[in-house]
Amino acid sequence: MRDIKPIVLLFLVGALAAPLIARSNDAEATLTFSTGATITLPLASAKAASESTPTANGLVAARSYLLDENTILAVNEIALSGETCENTITGEWAQMQKNQANTDPNFKLLFRLNKLERQTVGESDAIYSELDTRIPKEVREGAAYHATAGYLLCQRDTLVNLMLWLKSGSLDRPLREHLIAIAKSLRAKPR
Repeated sequence: MRDIKPIVLLFLVGALAAPLIARSNDAEATLTFSTGATITLPLASAKAASESTPTANGLVAARSYLLDENTILAVNEIALSGETCENTITGEWAQMQKNQANTDPNFKLLFRLNKLERQTVGESDAIYSELDTRIPKEVREGAAYHATAGYLLCQRDTLVNLMLWLKSGSLDRPLREHLIAIAKSLRAKPR
């Protein structure tokens, strides 16, 4: 995850690869991570789209949900590989700033980082980002970018990467509020 491409790759793995979740009512579901941490997903109309298995690059789990015909939520869990949350978030922050400053025209054809904020969400160090993305085929076809918003959260032994991806259109206040509500619901399992 030292380059934006693995973050997007993790999202795509989740989007292309059906999660096991416990529904607490018709409006929400609780997702449990490998560490025992939980997150609440408001999934009244969401459909589980995919789930992947662990990989050698540190991906513990990648899940995606179709929230509506235009919006996908990816929830990825990535191993910290022995690093602390603070060091991991600091390293990711530095790399994202470097990516944001990247002036390579080929990079800009695929990724435009519009907003980066270092935050604390609940008990987690976090990075919030908004970016526009395209895959190479879309670049060749001159297709529009896809608006994306994400939180990278750290919870003890793993990173949680939440990404809200729009097939078309732009991010609005309700979508941003929806994503922060999900991020704030992350709860680490007590030791």
